[in-house]
Amino acid sequence: MNQGSGSTPQMDRMAEAMTAMAQMCQTMMQRENHALRYVAVAVCIVGFLLLVVLILFIILEVQWIRFFGLRIKAERLRLSSPPSEKGNAR
Repeated sequence: MNQGSGSTPQMDRMAEAMTAMAQMCQTMMQRENHALRYVAVAVCIVGFLLLVVLILFIILEVQWIRFFGLRIKAERLRLSSPPSEKGNAR
């Protein structure tokens, strides 16, 4: 048997296959890292947009509260004021 420093063709093929798999794995990892950057940017953009929507929703709620507060106050004044001489015009 040949167990010296020489390598058999089968060992060479296996080494080449392992090298090819390692290179393919490294290429895939690099692609994933590049894709991960885009995913992180997309998540940041979506998060920022959701924050803007939340702020606008809070502003809208404040405006509605003010609007209905004034409307309720006007309705109370209208109901508590004495009827006019011309009648109850609506």
